Amino acid sequence: MVGQQGELQRHALQYHIDYVPVDVAQGFHQVIPPFLLKRSRQ
Repeated sequence: MVGQQGELQRHALQYHIDYVPVDVAQGFHQVIPPFLLKRSRQ
């Protein structure tokens, strides 16, 4: 599984896509704050 995550992250970075590893069982609240924080700095 770690190999697949590394490959996915590498492909995401290649296309300038933010890769954020999260636990889907915890919901979207884990993803939203880092996304909004990064976008507010641009």
